[in-house]
Formats: sequence, structure tokens, C-alpha cells
Amino acid sequence: MNILLTNHHLLSCGGTEIFTATLAEFLKQNGHKVYIYSHYVNNFLSKFSSLDITVSGDLKEFSSIPFDIIHVHHNINAIEIRDIFPHTPIIFESHGILPFLEQPPPININISHYIAISEEVRQNLNRYNIPDDMITTIGNLVDTSKFYPTTTVNPVPQRALLLSSRIGEKEEENIREACRQQNIELIAKGSRFGFINQDDLPKEINKSDIVFSLGRGVIETMLCGRIPIVYDYLGGDGVVSSKNFDKLNFNNFSGRHYSKNYTVNDLIKEIKRYDHSQGEILKNLAIKKFDANHNCKKIIKLYSKIIGGSSSNNADEKDLRITRYISQAIKTTREYTYQLHKEKFDEKYNTKNKTTKIYKIYYESYKRYVDTTSNNIIQENTKLKSEIQNIEEKNRLHQENLNEIKSSKFFKIWRTYNNIKDVAKKL
Repeated sequence: MNILLTNHHLLSCGGTEIFTATLAEFLKQNGHKVYIYSHYVNNFLSKFSSLDITVSGDLKEFSSIPFDIIHVHHNINAIEIRDIFPHTPIIFESHGILPFLEQPPPININISHYIAISEEVRQNLNRYNIPDDMITTIGNLVDTSKFYPTTTVNPVPQRALLLSSRIGEKEEENIREACRQQNIELIAKGSRFGFINQDDLPKEINKSDIVFSLGRGVIETMLCGRIPIVYDYLGGDGVVSSKNFDKLNFNNFSGRHYSKNYTVNDLIKEIKRYDHSQGEILKNLAIKKFDANHNCKKIIKLYSKIIGGSSSNNADEKDLRITRYISQAIKTTREYTYQLHKEKFDEKYNTKNKTTKIYKIYYESYKRYVDTTSNNIIQENTKLKSEIQNIEEKNRLHQENLNEIKSSKFFKIWRTYNNIKDVAKKL
């Protein structure tokens, strides 16, 4: 099959970004040709390039490809897709109940079927009058060949990992204090704590006994045989066990089941519920629910069913006119946004600081990016950023070498000798 996947943005290691990358990889492993549309691309481009998957921010680049089906994340993309591909079957997948982008389009654009990542999301789709027979619940996709135990979990917790990109300072402080009082070393990763590559994440999880996280982070923790505590910016559901696994999975381990605002003492109580023997049990439960290969085959089976069936949800002409109108509004707004940022950038930097190599790389990279978002230019942008990193790394190494020389005994003796020599000349 020729399959187009969409995600509104591919900027960080967020849930839908990682899901899109994982789905694309496993679809390709199953022999399908995969393309990706996303208008905002940054760190994730290299991931798709390594898989030889074409990514573009311009749907016109794909307009001549006869797609069999389009798997859409995010309502804005759904409307854009229907405008360019008026007859291709669309599956809309929703990953949450709160974000605006996860809500289904408010007009009928002839979506063939919906996928909900959890039962809570299914209920949210029901609220938009989408019937159950048009919704299939398929859990998250996690690569179990990457996330698996490599070390034995300790009987008494010694090390914890805080894995979050959105947790607040108060919640972070509570976790740190609870771990301190229990003599548990805490490491924090994600967003303001420091970016962690998805390929390095299993190693970091396997160093820990407890992981504080939510959603996908909880699932990855269980697959590594560790004990997760669901706690983040939405509140918490506490320690996951085989007894509450299904209950918390209903809400995709989001912290919304109980939504508890834990105090330090509350967190200490949760830590004391730690049972290392649950690690193996939770791992097996997670494999059954979230193995990427297994769930990808479910999605492929759904694709085939949709392609082979007929749509009974045809949009009328009025809805199609609204679709075209919204799609054009999105495109026009983007064009003016880019133009404004380009003018501001030119005004700020055009007459100063243009002599350094680093500046020229930044400037040329930016100019190319705002002029077009085609795949080739985005790849060039990535190469330029790599050049910047190499230059900065060389500068750092030179500075380290210089500092090492300055701190050496020989340098100090040499400097003293020259000082004496200068004084002698004046005598």
C-alpha cells in the first residue's frame, strides 16, 4: 500500500511524534511505502531520513501519488488533507481528550474511520456524535526490541528517573524531596532537564528502579521491567501494579484517573508501595497491549478493511466548501507568518554580526527555511545545524586544551620565567 501519515508537528520527542516515527518504521518493515506530511519539522527529520522515508511540509509534493489510505493525526491536517485528496480514504487517530489538535474536525470531511488510543479517548470521540462502530481502540505503539530489561531491578529502590517534558516546578520539588527522604538518587530528563534521544532512553530507564512519568513514558518503563509512578503536570495516579493496570490504562496512564495532587508525604507512601516483583508482571502486560509489531498489524488490517469497503459518511457540498475555505485560511496565515518573521530577522541581523562563520550558517539556514519547507531544504537545514554543532564542539575542545595548558606546571614556570626576563630588561 501507498500510505500517507500526517502529524501537525515533528519538533520534539512528544507522544504523537514518536508514535508517527514508530508506525512509519513498522509499516515499512511490513512492506508498505510510507510518506509523511508535517509542516513543522526539526529534530525528527534525521530519524525519517535514516528510514529512507520522505517527509514534506508541502502537500503538493504528494498530490500526484496514488495513496491507498491516509492516516491522520490532528484536525488541522485532516482538513488540509481532504482539500488536496478529496476521494482518498482517511483514518483519523486521536491521542488525547484535552489538546485542541486531538479533537475531530467539526465538519463532515468524509472520514472513513477513527482510531482511539485509549477507551477514554473513545468516549471523547463519542461526545462528538461519532458512533462506536466507526471507532477502533488500538493502544500505543512501542518497539519492544528497544525497550526491554537489561539489568535486574533492585528489591529496594535505589535510583529513580523523572521523565517529563511538562512537569511543574512544585511537582518536581515534591518528587526530589520524597526521594531525598527515602535515600533514592533522582535523575531528571526531558525538556528543561535536558533533551534525551529516544534511542538512549531505554538505557536510562534500565538504570532506574522507579520512573515518574505519564502516558508513553509509563509504558516504556513497564516494558523495561521497572516500576512506574504516574505523576506529572496533570496530577497523579500513583504506583502502577497488575491490580490497577487496566483501570489506569483506560486513561492511557495520563494521571487523570485519580488526578491526585500529591504532597511529599503522599509520594513517600507511593514509593513505599514499590514491589520489585511487579516488574516482570507489568512487562508482560505491557507487551500484550503495546507491542509495536502486534498493534501495527491491527492497523494494517483496519487499512485493508477500509480500502475494501465503501464509505457511508459522504460529505455534502457545503462541508467541502468549508473545508476548502479553512484549508486556504491555514495556508495564507502560514505564508504571512513566515514573511513577518523573515522581515524581522533581516531587520535585526542584516547589518551586524555577519562576519562570523556561525552567523552565516544560521542566517542562510533561516532564509532557506522561511522561503520553502520542501524536504530537500529541510535536509539542508539539518546539515547546516550539524556544521554549527561541529564548530561549537571544536571551539569547546580548543578551550579545554587551552585551560589544560594554562594549568600545567610547565606553563606556570614558563610564564614566571618570562616575567623575570621582562623585569631584568628594565634593570
